[in-house]
Amino acid sequence: MPAIRPPWPDLPTGLRTRVAELLDAPVDQVHGDSQDGGFTPAAALRVHTRSRHTGRAGGRAGGNGLFVKAIPADHPLAAAYETEAHTLAELPAAALAAELVWCGTVDGWIVMVLTDVPGRHPDLGIGSPDIPVVVDAVAAMSRALNPSPLVDAAPVTVPRGWRDLTTDQLETEPTAWAISRLGELAALEERWAAQAAGTALVHNDIRPDNLLL
Repeated sequence: MPAIRPPWPDLPTGLRTRVAELLDAPVDQVHGDSQDGGFTPAAALRVHTRSRHTGRAGGRAGGNGLFVKAIPADHPLAAAYETEAHTLAELPAAALAAELVWCGTVDGWIVMVLTDVPGRHPDLGIGSPDIPVVVDAVAAMSRALNPSPLVDAAPVTVPRGWRDLTTDQLETEPTAWAISRLGELAALEERWAAQAAGTALVHNDIRPDNLLL
């Protein structure tokens, strides 16, 4: 089920103050709109000054606001946020990712601040005109990320899902068809490492709510 994200007023004071500094605005003039989607119960907000609505926004956000992602440092997924910040800092502009403005730890929270990208999530349903646009963007990203700009990126690991399953675990109607095919599925799984070998940096979670047009 979708994540329940903390709203802007519930974030630590030091975190909100740091974001306000990046917007060059008093903290009481900063507003954050929590973003739906995703499955991580962490903060994800489009943040801007209240004066933005009257066309007077300034500071490092340049009138476009900022995008803030934050998670408690003791959360099991905190290391993934640190990896994401490190990755964003190393990506070339051709990778079509938002620019990392600042990252750090404030009041026990790991924080990423990015440029805010106006847009909408694409429709990837059959026949959607968004599909060719997304395909072209992913192809451009693929060219920009091969070879990987991150020399310390972790190699892909071989999944063990089918090899570790038992017939008892598969005796439900939706997966009963797989019982007689466990050997074949496990053999296909063994090919994963060879098929995934290469020099490119791979985005493993390309879905509509991770894309913006």
